[in-house]
Amino acid sequence: QVFTAMAPHCAWLLLFAVEAAPPPPEKEHVLALMKRRVDKDSDGLVTLEELTQFGMSMRDSDEQDDAINLMHFDTSGDAKVSWNELKGVIAEHEDPAFKDTEAQWHQLFLESDVDKDGSLDASEADNFMSPENPRFVEISALHTLKAGDRNGDGKLSMDEIFDDQADEEHQEEFKGLDGNGDGFLDPVEIGHMLSHSSAMRAAMGELVEKADKDGDGKLSFDEIDKSFEALVPLKVVTQYFHQDSPHGDEL
Repeated sequence: QVFTAMAPHCAWLLLFAVEAAPPPPEKEHVLALMKRRVDKDSDGLVTLEELTQFGMSMRDSDEQDDAINLMHFDTSGDAKVSWNELKGVIAEHEDPAFKDTEAQWHQLFLESDVDKDGSLDASEADNFMSPENPRFVEISALHTLKAGDRNGDGKLSMDEIFDDQADEEHQEEFKGLDGNGDGFLDPVEIGHMLSHSSAMRAAMGELVEKADKDGDGKLSFDEIDKSFEALVPLKVVTQYFHQDSPHGDEL
């Protein structure tokens, strides 16, 4: 929700993560994935670590990778994106923070342009826009900071992120991201939020929280079964446990 709250300020960054929503999964399919793919030690319990590893492996094998999202910026239809095309799409989103980070984005673009033809093809885009690329995360964090830092102190407060309308749920999420507990998010903490592994762990943590009835931090298959209706609305469930997901035809 923190990054979603920042979306109006840097909406074009969200184009890197646009994916079609799959249909809701069936309970039997989810339970089968939990037993055969998630519970690695076959102890009948699913841990947050196992869920996070499963989610990351599913994401890595998903055919809808970041290269497809590059096409949001391909205005000429040549299956490549030039720097001018990228800047043009950003201009359409009227992103005032881009002027403060343009040099960094341009340098990353040049570094990703392996064949030096002035454009990024699908394979080169993987490096440019991958949240597993430390440089992408670093620049995205700086950009997000510039977009929301109203008082110019070099960090984001909860009020700056949620426009002074943070509720109890927002406060708890913010505390989880505030690693040093100083009441602000600095560039490192913002970068951690934007990284895939951190985001995946947070998303799977919400799944555990909703289904963990005995509070032991682990999920039994019975807990998953009885909590299924509460789990279906979670994006991480529909995204990685749906019938068309990798390995789905093996169940």
